[in-house]
Amino acid sequence: MARPKRKLERFKGVLPEVPDHPLTPGEQLAYTDLLSQVRRAGNEKHTSVEVLIVASTQKASLEEINEEINKLESKTIHGSQGQIALHPLVKERRQLQNAYLQTLGKLLLTPRSKSTARVKEDDNPGFDAGEDPILKLCQ
Repeated sequence: MARPKRKLERFKGVLPEVPDHPLTPGEQLAYTDLLSQVRRAGNEKHTSVEVLIVASTQKASLEEINEEINKLESKTIHGSQGQIALHPLVKERRQLQNAYLQTLGKLLLTPRSKSTARVKEDDNPGFDAGEDPILKLCQ
């Protein structure tokens, strides 16, 4: 039986400089960097702390994997049949990059997510009812 999905509440207020969740030093640097990006973009009210922590963990992991890949002599390995294949770290990096981009979309930090959010905001424009009694009912 599948567990019911837990819906995360949107964080109402100011995102903490240091989250309650314990982070490694690399994750803490990534958290601080992403937090400043979210604040600069003005998306703080649309962001949850949990998503920000996930993104910072992914960013720190990507940096670690990139360091390990740079230490490799070759980005390919020889398989059991002698065929040439990509090193598993390269494949892992690709998967983590895709997951990280999706998480950045949730934080509204990608161009596509920014335009989608703008469209959603424009769908419900505020209007002034003025003296029209029917429009006053709609407010």
